[in-house]
Amino acid sequence: MWQVVVAFLSGLFAGYKARSAAKAGSELPQGEAQVKAASDNVESIEGELKRTKPVEAPAPSASTLPSTAPPTSTTPRLVN
Repeated sequence: MWQVVVAFLSGLFAGYKARSAAKAGSELPQGEAQVKAASDNVESIEGELKRTKPVEAPAPSASTLPSTAPPTSTTPRLVN
């Protein structure tokens, strides 16, 4: 009796594996197309970067440099 149950479960599992493999096989061309599109996109971006000149960062102005003065507080201090 238990052999029938084991045979049924193994058949069920084999069917599940076959269905999963068929699904993966049917989705493979879509995945390959997406990978090719991404590779083409990277190649076009790299080509564009090679054609453009690098942009130099501007020198920092006095307003963007960090202040060396101690921070001031807006709350009044109590003096004894």
